[in-house]
Amino acid sequence: MADSWKVHLLSLHDLHKPQYKVGDLLKHAKHTLWRDEFDPDLRNMVIQITSGPSTLTTRPFHVPRGHAALVEVDEVLFVPAPRKELVARLLRHHKHHSDALVGEAVIPPVPATRLKLDLKRGHRVEGSLTLSLKPALQAQTTAAQLATPAPMERSVVAWSALHFRAE
Repeated sequence: MADSWKVHLLSLHDLHKPQYKVGDLLKHAKHTLWRDEFDPDLRNMVIQITSGPSTLTTRPFHVPRGHAALVEVDEVLFVPAPRKELVARLLRHHKHHSDALVGEAVIPPVPATRLKLDLKRGHRVEGSLTLSLKPALQAQTTAAQLATPAPMERSVVAWSALHFRAE
C-alpha cells in the first residue's frame, strides 16, 4: 500500500451509447420489452483503471433510465504508483464478446482533489468522468520517532517529574 495511489471514482456525466457489438440490437429489444428501470444501452458498465502493467476494474453497474446525464459511482480503487500516466476506460461488459468501449481518458499522475476528464472514443467526446487521485498512504513516522518525545514534551515531562514526586 505504501507504493500505491487511491483513485476515488466519483461520477459520470453525459454518457453516450457504447460501441456496437454483435447481438446488442437483440439485447436492446429484450431489455426494452422487459421494462425494468435500467437503460438498455448502459447495462453492465465497468470502469477500468490501468497503471503500467496493472489493470483494476470496478464492480459492474447499470445506469437507470433517464440518468445518463449524471451517474453517481462512488468507487475506490488502489492502483500501483503511476510512472507515466493512468488510463481510465468506461466499458460495457459482454459475456461472449470483447467489452464495448464507451470512452477512455488519460489521467495525469498528479494528485488532484477533483478532476473532470472527457471520455473519448476516437475524436468524439462520449461522456466525462469525475475522480480524485492521491497517494494511498502519507509519509509514516517510525517507531523511534514515536518513542522520542518532542522538545516541548520533554521539558513538560522533566518539569512534572521534578514537581510531582510520589511521596
